[in-house]
Amino acid sequence: MDAQACIAAGLAASDGKLTEGELRQVLDGMETRRKALAAEGNLAGLNETLRARLAEDAEWKRTQAAILRRQAAQNAVVRDRRSAHMAELVGQGLSRPDALLAMIQGTQQGVRQGRYSAAATVQAWDNRLVGGMIAEAFERDPALLAMVDDPAFNRDVIRELHELKEGGQPGASQNRQAKALAEALAPWFEASRIEANRRGAFIAKMEGWSPQSHDATKLIKAGEAAWLSRIMPLLDVRKTFGDADANRVREILSDIYLTVTTGLDNGLTPGRTGNFAAPSSLGKTLSQARELHFRDAEAQWSYLQDFGRGGIFYAAIEHQHRMASAIGRMEFFGPNPEVMFRSIAAEAQQAIRNDASLSPAQRERQVRRLDLRSDSVVAQSFRELEGFTRGAGNVTAARVAGGVRNLSLLAKFGGAILSAVPTDPLISAAAGAFRGSGFTRTLARQVAGLLDGRPKAEQRRLTFLLGEGYQGLIEHIAGSVYALDGPLGYLSGLTNKLFKWQGAVWWDDVLRGSNARMVAAELGDHAARTWQFMPARFRHVLEVNGITADKWEVLRQARTSIEGRTYLTYDAVADLPDDAVAPLIAGRLAAVAETIKGKDRDARLADTRARLIDEARRGLALDVQRFVADEVNFSHLRPDVATRRLTLGGTQGGTISGELRRFLASGKGFTISFTQRAIGRALFGHSGATKGARLVAGVPHLGKLIAAMAVGGYAAMTLKDLVKGRWPPRDISDPAVIAAAIQQGGGLGIYGDFLFSEASRTGSTLLGVIGGPSIGTAEELHRAYIEARDGNPKPLRMLNAAINNTPFLNLWYLRPALDVLVLNSLREAAGPGYLRRQERTIRKEYGQEFYLPREAF
Repeated sequence: MDAQACIAAGLAASDGKLTEGELRQVLDGMETRRKALAAEGNLAGLNETLRARLAEDAEWKRTQAAILRRQAAQNAVVRDRRSAHMAELVGQGLSRPDALLAMIQGTQQGVRQGRYSAAATVQAWDNRLVGGMIAEAFERDPALLAMVDDPAFNRDVIRELHELKEGGQPGASQNRQAKALAEALAPWFEASRIEANRRGAFIAKMEGWSPQSHDATKLIKAGEAAWLSRIMPLLDVRKTFGDADANRVREILSDIYLTVTTGLDNGLTPGRTGNFAAPSSLGKTLSQARELHFRDAEAQWSYLQDFGRGGIFYAAIEHQHRMASAIGRMEFFGPNPEVMFRSIAAEAQQAIRNDASLSPAQRERQVRRLDLRSDSVVAQSFRELEGFTRGAGNVTAARVAGGVRNLSLLAKFGGAILSAVPTDPLISAAAGAFRGSGFTRTLARQVAGLLDGRPKAEQRRLTFLLGEGYQGLIEHIAGSVYALDGPLGYLSGLTNKLFKWQGAVWWDDVLRGSNARMVAAELGDHAARTWQFMPARFRHVLEVNGITADKWEVLRQARTSIEGRTYLTYDAVADLPDDAVAPLIAGRLAAVAETIKGKDRDARLADTRARLIDEARRGLALDVQRFVADEVNFSHLRPDVATRRLTLGGTQGGTISGELRRFLASGKGFTISFTQRAIGRALFGHSGATKGARLVAGVPHLGKLIAAMAVGGYAAMTLKDLVKGRWPPRDISDPAVIAAAIQQGGGLGIYGDFLFSEASRTGSTLLGVIGGPSIGTAEELHRAYIEARDGNPKPLRMLNAAINNTPFLNLWYLRPALDVLVLNSLREAAGPGYLRRQERTIRKEYGQEFYLPREAF
């Protein structure tokens, strides 16, 4: 039978499910395989082999066709939702560029669905998939943290994961704890696969598989050829690459090498290049992604030793991070997020051109803001959402520059916790007051949570499931000694230790975990009330996050009690019975019912009802996870997509512009987050028909926020003075002290040190202050060098430069002791009379005395 006859027969047999082009691809593939088998001399059973492969290919083509139909339907549904979302935001006074920006990263404007964004959705899925996996692991074995550094334990876990398959032998490692961890991780890998498939991917079930991390620096150091030679014998080629020939296998591995060493998928998308070519569907990309299947556990362990980073738990967390990012973007923008995003932007541009209420200049300006070929704010935000800025134009340059910044952090930030302790609880209290929970009440709950420390048992599981309280664990895993790869990796690990040793990691985990439980408890408490009887402020925050009255009436039924407290959580919502969720889908079900005909109408209608209810229930559960995640980020500030877009401008590390921005932003994350989130919401986040009305409503809250931060800033200054051995507290009636307190609390940002003379007293210029710790250090060292070169060295300045730039010397509890025991004596020797002059200055400017001895001898 010739090819055309085969195609005709195939068309008839497929009953219209395959096109002529798809069948031709199947036949071409069969011919390629026939030639390959013949070339290998493998002619026995050739026809039977080809027939079996043909059947496999035809089935795969049918599956692909079904996937494309499903993706088209999903795109239509998502497009309707995003169009309605855009109309909702524009109808409340946002310009179309601002509305699209809000859809990507959220807005601080107090408008309905203003915080319902793609970034918040990604964060919700990340909290769910990573937090859920960690909760499961710790529930199975609370002693996990003590084992994640152990290479032998990691090796056994990999072996146990390889045994979780049909015909496998779980327990083969004879390590009960390794088996327990493998059995905890595997279901969450499966959960992320299922969630991706629900949103348009088609990732085949992977039994006996475990994730693999790659260290870009190790790959670059080895080179592509050496890496290929090392990895190919370790892989299960058939399982990983199917029937691809040797040349195709090398091409695929080359793509993987490029992806790892650049931090991006091979091939730039139009969003990164400004071109108009249609990008590949993210769902399709996930479906075709080459998950590496190693021959066995020993092969994977061997690769991990040579080219991996961290242990198996680190690889598992990274895998879940990647999947959460993809799932969140597909959830919000459909199986092809970039195409959907571009389509919405193009539609918005056309609407602007047709908007007679805008002047020609306004139309031109708004259209330009949506021009994705330029470096517009909207384009930068989407690049940030995609993770483009986390890649590197040059990995080596990015790591070297990062190492320089880490050195500055090691030398400058040993007392960061002293600023956080007095101010962070006040930020949390202000966020609670915005939700209507009361400033004092929220502060009391926050302090109680801090006194409780890291939660135990059910409270710990709840905290992890809410997506908080485990950052310290992740940093511990990422900084494992045997995962560090040379000086740059070692510096990164030391930076983690700096924050751990000063208590900042514990503080961050406890504070965020306490806030997460507090927000979930507030949801649980308010769930006792119907929508109209709920406090207006809390109802407003729910609406801003896309939770409406009809959703709330369903969510109210999901309250759960844990150790005497009532909470509303993802899992409680996911367990709601069908009848509780049914009111949400009544309208859609009625519309669909009119289109269903035939004898099997009742069965099809029942299937449709079950599908719609399941979809609505999962959407509600995600609404709760998203709400908690976003409110925690207001209560305890951490850079988000909006903050990173402001600081990085859509640039990559390892590039000139990217590294310049990163140096300028170094050490300013809190200030930028505080300005963007806390002050932004205080100013514009209240309810109101217009931006002006929201601003008027927000003025009192802004005043309370600044006052609270001034109190926190003054407490932070006093705590720092106390650690330095200075007393009494500064005069609170002095306007300069009040201004410095506001600055210290975060209210006046990075210019405060210079404006209120802190910088001038140390000789720094405005460039040194604005440029960040690394540029300030370079300025300080350069000044000392110039003085020495010109024959006018100042030993005291050189000594202080050395002290101020030595890692770990500024740890808040170490520095006072070193000053008394060693450093002050060295200063006095380098500049006789130094201590006396310092005492005189402190007495004159602050009215303080040193209560600690200045020298030990």
